[in-house]
Amino acid sequence: MIESFYTDLEFPPAPPSRPFVYLNMVSTLDGKILSGDRHEHVVDLGSKTDHMLMDRLEFAADAVILGGGSARANPPAWDPKSPIRIAVSESGNLNYDAAFFRGGTSYVASSKRSTAALPDHVQRLAFGEEALDLPALLAHLRQIGIERLHLMGGAELNAEFFAIDAVDEFFLTLAPKVKSGRDVPTISGGEPLPRADLRKYDLISCVPHDNEVFLRYRRAR
Repeated sequence: MIESFYTDLEFPPAPPSRPFVYLNMVSTLDGKILSGDRHEHVVDLGSKTDHMLMDRLEFAADAVILGGGSARANPPAWDPKSPIRIAVSESGNLNYDAAFFRGGTSYVASSKRSTAALPDHVQRLAFGEEALDLPALLAHLRQIGIERLHLMGGAELNAEFFAIDAVDEFFLTLAPKVKSGRDVPTISGGEPLPRADLRKYDLISCVPHDNEVFLRYRRAR
């Protein structure tokens, strides 16, 4: 079953104001999203099967988006399967020679106050005066034809999407490992949501395979 899993993904239509957003993360059993330190890659957190399924999720998207810290932590050779890649970064301190920025149409998203210099092969998406205006960015992406947006972390960017209730589906791989650490990031950081406003999701699928569990949730609206 796992060989054909996520090969024929279907999603609801995108809303008029933004793309349909799906988040994909791998975490330890205790909810941590790192295997080493913050600046290190996490390719050893999930298995080869997890990597295969991540490729399929990337391929299903019109664009992928991730935070600057996640972009810096990924290996330079990592080349997403999506044709459009967006890194969110105010500083612009990124490796623009990495395959992420060379293998497709690439953007850096920030507020208008960012003065980061970008190379010719990277375009700027500037929304918001003092901080990135995420709803405005998403509205623009929808206007330029992006219907499926694959959110790839990290914890702070995930929290911004959850805060504006813009995570429509959540793909989660549970890795059979425990990291511990009171300061190690979890799937979503940021400010806590109030009890009355927790984001609730319906389970769409649950597939155990070789000690990992692959979960798919859809926002309950």
